[in-house]
Amino acid sequence: MSSSSKSLTRQAAPQDLQILHYDPSSQDWRRSAPSQPASAGWTRKPAWIDGGVNPPRFYHSEEEIAAMQERTRARSASVTITKKPAIAQAPEPTQTQLTEVTELEEDPVEGYLTMVTLVWTATHKLSTRSKPITKLDRITKSGRIDITSETTRSELLMAALAFHDLAETFRPGVTCGPAFKLWYTSSNGGKAGAPTIETNPEFVVL
Repeated sequence: MSSSSKSLTRQAAPQDLQILHYDPSSQDWRRSAPSQPASAGWTRKPAWIDGGVNPPRFYHSEEEIAAMQERTRARSASVTITKKPAIAQAPEPTQTQLTEVTELEEDPVEGYLTMVTLVWTATHKLSTRSKPITKLDRITKSGRIDITSETTRSELLMAALAFHDLAETFRPGVTCGPAFKLWYTSSNGGKAGAPTIETNPEFVVL
């Protein structure tokens, strides 16, 4: 019985049992260093636990922490920097040559600026029960009339009537009428003393 029990004991004993001893100070752990880089938070502030990776990584010695820092720096140095194309310089502004421009001569305006005041007698009724009254109405329009030494009284009157769109309705008489007053700058008497012109001789004298 004793021999059989010893035999059973030998058979139950493991044949390939190996006892491993882990020495944190050993450098062999570097061979199996994790390929996953440390988290950005751990890189900024190293600690014994890196909770920014999945699963969290635990460091058992300062050498492990230093080794991971070294690996992190190596990864950062190996990053390929892509150079952006240089910004093209803006072309230098070209100097515009200024050409001297001669002032354009304005076309001469023909004729004298003339103010023509049309005066007529009109009847007005202030209300339905009031008596009608008469009074002088007037309206002034301006334009240009080409007056020369050859201009006749009739031509001047026709031009003046045209200002008020009356050239087709009224015509001056051959020898007289209608009466009008004419004054101009530096004329004798001015506006207040302007003579009344009704006939051709009066216009010639003026």
